[in-house]
Amino acid sequence: MTPDIQCKIQDEAGGIEVISATIDALVSRRSAPADDGQVVDIGGFAISADAGDVLERVANALSPKASIEVGCASALSTLYICRGRLTSGALGENSVHVMDPKQTTHWKNIGRRSLDRAGLLNRTVKLYEEPAHVALPRLLAEGTRMQFAFIDGWHMLDYVMVEAFYCDMMMDIGGVIALHDLWMPGLQAFAAFWCTNRHYEPVRLQAAGLTSYLPDSSKPIRQDLVSAFPPFNERIAPFVEEGILLLRKTSDDDRRWDAFHEFNYRPSIT
Repeated sequence: MTPDIQCKIQDEAGGIEVISATIDALVSRRSAPADDGQVVDIGGFAISADAGDVLERVANALSPKASIEVGCASALSTLYICRGRLTSGALGENSVHVMDPKQTTHWKNIGRRSLDRAGLLNRTVKLYEEPAHVALPRLLAEGTRMQFAFIDGWHMLDYVMVEAFYCDMMMDIGGVIALHDLWMPGLQAFAAFWCTNRHYEPVRLQAAGLTSYLPDSSKPIRQDLVSAFPPFNERIAPFVEEGILLLRKTSDDDRRWDAFHEFNYRPSIT
């Protein structure tokens, strides 16, 4: 770390300039310092700068009082979200809840170090080194409310469903669940089910904030976003930007106990 960045960290811990300096260092080097003097190449898994910009603009548009993030790794996405939130208002103490059960064992604390470098760790950001399906129910029991969630952990349908379920229980109406890597079938299946069976709508960013207006449907869907779920192809895929899908909560869950709406699952034929 250069002396000027270190100085900013000491003088303006948790401020926009020091967060920006930490982001710039991670993006430019595509590596992050780890335990025992190691340096980890983050180029293969960290979000791109363009995807980070989407998260930052959403956080800025929503100006959430509290947010949740499933998955951390290098913490680059957390830094973008915090900068977006800070641009639109103050960051409250322990108002960013981040879950990563393998931060120490697998990621060698690269995310923890980045958050500490930005002056956010144990001040604004509370890092839970445990699975989301353990931490989220506890936050719910504690009465946590939030307005933004970024789900980017295990990308399997059952895990995402559980994480979104608990996030929804804490999500205020008008809040947004953001998902990453929408080229993955499990996430496409989740989005098709969630938008068909729950009170959520896909939204996208525009100058004035978030809109549910469908983008130009004449543009072909990217091939990696074409799925076996017609509702996803027709209603959801056009909203995906930089691999990120934004789902806005429109009302609380009021389904009957036996409710289910077909989301057109079509098993592959071998």
